[in-house]
Amino acid sequence: PRPVAGVERLWIVDGTLVPVRDRTVGASSRNYRFSANVQVIIDADTRLVVASARPAPGNKADAHVWRESGLPALAAGTTVIADG
Repeated sequence: PRPVAGVERLWIVDGTLVPVRDRTVGASSRNYRFSANVQVIIDADTRLVVASARPAPGNKADAHVWRESGLPALAAGTTVIADG
């Protein structure tokens, strides 16, 4: 697939919980495991990963991690969709 112009670009963001053993990175999350919340942006056209953020403790909400990740600045001028 060809890259599209910035105006037409659509990115999808989602946070996922990754199980970790490192207690300095992870925290006990809603699934009662030590995990880290990792934000990932995927380009809707190419289905390639555009960016991912440093892991945050797994007990933090996706929206909170998104705001602290620095990814909103990277996505400026691009349409970004995410779940609640």
